[in-house]
Amino acid sequence: ERDKPLVEFADRVGDTSGLIDVGAFAKLLHKKNVKIGRTRLFAWLREQKYLRQNNEPYQKWINSGIFQTREYVYLAKGEPCIGIKTYITGKGQTYLTEKIGKAY
Repeated sequence: ERDKPLVEFADRVGDTSGLIDVGAFAKLLHKKNVKIGRTRLFAWLREQKYLRQNNEPYQKWINSGIFQTREYVYLAKGEPCIGIKTYITGKGQTYLTEKIGKAY
């Protein structure tokens, strides 16, 4: 019972089912004959104001269910640091495929 808040936090951070990262989404688009690639996709998402300069989504797009973010831990100079990774939801994949298809 004492650890319940930590366990719930870990479950939320670790659950990425149904989500894909931007690189995987770029590969899916490529299979659908949209030749954009990961780097150009990130640039397009920033230009269209879906992502900020640090590649994190604006809150508006998180609230609308297009993106989710998850924290992760990595080591920098031997010290643990927390990073944020951006994922695209199933709803977001459908929405963005339509938008990108019109642009490319």
